[in-house]
Amino acid sequence: MILLSSFSLSMIERYPAAAEFEELSIDYLKKLISENEIVFKIGHPSYASVLSEIFGVKIDSVREKLVFKKGESFVVAQIIADRLAEGKVLTEEEIKKLKIKFVKVSLK
Repeated sequence: MILLSSFSLSMIERYPAAAEFEELSIDYLKKLISENEIVFKIGHPSYASVLSEIFGVKIDSVREKLVFKKGESFVVAQIIADRLAEGKVLTEEEIKKLKIKFVKVSLK
């Protein structure tokens, strides 16, 4: 399964589509990581660094376009914060102060 730093509707290959959302625990994700079941696609180095600390593994930042099909699932590491200023890129220290939810998205 892929763990992303963000999700956009442009990542869905075809419409109509439906999605099911499920929050996952850090412990469950650590188990998947230990079983080599997670591939990281984290777009910003500062976020990759924070997630590396959370999961205890080296995560490199990777910026690439992803498109998902019905039947596929992925996990979004969603930062929970007030709306940021346009163009704002959070530093590692700023990210550490925020809550992160891990949400599995299953396309139907």
